[in-house]
Amino acid sequence: TSSHVQSDAFNIFSCQLCDLRSPYSYYGQKPPNTRAIVLLEECFVTKDPFSPDREKFLILGSECSLCRKRVCVGLLWSPGIVSLFLN
Repeated sequence: TSSHVQSDAFNIFSCQLCDLRSPYSYYGQKPPNTRAIVLLEECFVTKDPFSPDREKFLILGSECSLCRKRVCVGLLWSPGIVSLFLN
């Protein structure tokens, strides 16, 4: 994991824009139990609860490259926000 992401006691991802909260099982670019998948950015990942396949996962969100806030991959919900870039 990256040194600027503090370890959560209970591994809960919390979006700082919409308050989405969900447990995550991994933070980084190479989710466990995947063969050739490398994410472009470090992301908060959880196992797909709808699939028995161990390689299936869901990306919950990441840290914004501009403000370092944790943001989910949900749709933009505020008219004041043009876009969020997870560079």
